[in-house]
Amino acid sequence: MSSTLFGQIFRNVPRRGQPVERQTTERQPVERQSIERQPVERQTTTRQRQPAAPAIIALSPEDAKAQIPQLTSEIKENPRQIAENDLNRCQKLLLDAVNDLQRRLPREFDRATANDWSTTFRLAELRTTLGTKTPDPKILEAVQNVFSSDKEGVLWVVFDGLRTALRRYHTVVELIKEESYERRLTSICNNLVNFIEAYSDARDPRYFESLSKATAWLDDVSIIEPRAVRLASLTRLACTGVNVSLQIGSDFAVAGFKGELEEDLDINEVILGTKVTGSGTLSGVTSAELVPSSNRAVIKVLADTTMESNTDGSQRMVTLKNHTTGTLRGEKQILFSAEGISTAPATARANLNAKVSDVNINAGRVVQRAARNQIDSRKASSQAEAARRAERRMNARMNERIDPNIADLNERYQKIRSQLNKVGLFPSVWNLSSTPEQIDWLILLGNAYQPSAPIPAPKAPQSNGLAVQVHQSALNNMLAIALAGRLVDEEKFSERMEEFFDEVPEFLKLKTGETPAKVSFGPEAPVEVSFIDNKLRVVVRLKDIQVMDNVGRAFTISVEYQVKTENRDGQNFIVLERTEAEAFPAGFLPDSGQTLSATQTIIRTYLLRRLEALEKRVEMEPLELGGEWEGKGRLIPQFASTDKGWLTFVWSWE
Repeated sequence: MSSTLFGQIFRNVPRRGQPVERQTTERQPVERQSIERQPVERQTTTRQRQPAAPAIIALSPEDAKAQIPQLTSEIKENPRQIAENDLNRCQKLLLDAVNDLQRRLPREFDRATANDWSTTFRLAELRTTLGTKTPDPKILEAVQNVFSSDKEGVLWVVFDGLRTALRRYHTVVELIKEESYERRLTSICNNLVNFIEAYSDARDPRYFESLSKATAWLDDVSIIEPRAVRLASLTRLACTGVNVSLQIGSDFAVAGFKGELEEDLDINEVILGTKVTGSGTLSGVTSAELVPSSNRAVIKVLADTTMESNTDGSQRMVTLKNHTTGTLRGEKQILFSAEGISTAPATARANLNAKVSDVNINAGRVVQRAARNQIDSRKASSQAEAARRAERRMNARMNERIDPNIADLNERYQKIRSQLNKVGLFPSVWNLSSTPEQIDWLILLGNAYQPSAPIPAPKAPQSNGLAVQVHQSALNNMLAIALAGRLVDEEKFSERMEEFFDEVPEFLKLKTGETPAKVSFGPEAPVEVSFIDNKLRVVVRLKDIQVMDNVGRAFTISVEYQVKTENRDGQNFIVLERTEAEAFPAGFLPDSGQTLSATQTIIRTYLLRRLEALEKRVEMEPLELGGEWEGKGRLIPQFASTDKGWLTFVWSWE
């Protein structure tokens, strides 16, 4: 613990056996030996739950941070000590989580899969051992190891309740055994604001892991100290802001909807009892515009056309020829939100003018006169009915052409959303809005314990194309959720990458005849990404790595790129130049005279060969898009930077 920044907050405080000044309370701390003697009663009716966090409504990060010193002072002045029944309550909460999961499995999976997961997590054994005075630590450890394995599905949120309850139980057991609860709580209270300020500075991404661990620990000990719930909530608010921001310019967003419309019309219908047949043409352009909306992005697709037709109308003994001209405008909205992508029904408006070019009435003069009078009297209503039918045809055309494509796009989106929800990776904030100038898309990636962006994204240069801004916490949060403490088989990992992204990055591809490695990531900050001073730096911490029969312990991989914008002949190019790609055992100092063992040399050589497949220089040239945007323009690199934890890329649309 002392090797991490989180461990540093426990420095300069009394250790076990040293006196600790504290106020006397009526509760007495539990004796170390009493862990095995506390009775545990199975609870079947009323569940013990965590203390609910006091409501914290509409606090800004600044207000949240301002409240932390007072709350930490109150906790330090009157700390609640561990009571004899705290571990019992944790044990009951863990038993509740086991029972909840057992009941939920048949609802989430088919019978065979549910039984497999029940066996994997040893739920029957857990229920038995948690019903005893002293649960078997071997069973608890075996279940904990399942969450660290490479078994597909262990990260699904359906297992979050068991994972959290198990972690809380282990935390309280450790605190009792080490008699370290009050020391740790006091240390966090003393250092929390400083840690938040250091994290906000973004100079050292290790503070990210420190705050993440601190909030998780505070949640765990809330069963002992109810005020820790509020302290954890304030800490999250103090350093939690959206960590992905996209601005999609209007010119780029609507370009794919621009085009020409030419269509021949075959007219065969009955209008007010008159059989009408003939042909015509519909010609014009399609376009789109952004519609102002505060809770979703809305694109309005437009079809502006002119119509011309020649028709014959016949009813009984009367035949007439019509020449119709006019305009027809169709509109249809496409709606984007976190729930999905949908459309609204098309609406059209026609403005038509019909002229009778010839009338043939097969009857006497009296009948002819009456027929002509009737034609004149019904002209307005016939023209209005023709306009309504033209509008319905336009509505049907727009719905038939747009709805199937949007439905297919939404189906793909829902599949991705479902996969991300399963493992808790779907953004906790997903806000879309639109103005006539751009679409704004704000995202927060991270779970309840992880800090995110403590400061807003820097203002990006104005662009009619695309601006993407990503805070380093977005990647750190997702990678920690996906990889922390996990055992990963390189071959299986490549298969999953190909399944999800359709291809495997070059540096991850196995060479012919090459044996795949197995790596175990560290439990804390397995991958650390930082965006500082126009540099993109990635540090990967491996707990273990096995290459063939060689097993190495604690390796650190580091890669760094310089991010810059180059202008050549008036054209901007976003350039990433690799300035570092290295791998060493953790703690190894290359210039200190230390030497590597034979096994370490084999593993380092293997890792460096992997790193050499990374591009030394990456130029982000103008992007030619496919699909509906093909041939409509290009995204031209305009700007790139990394500053205060934010990576910014901007493209203009030409």
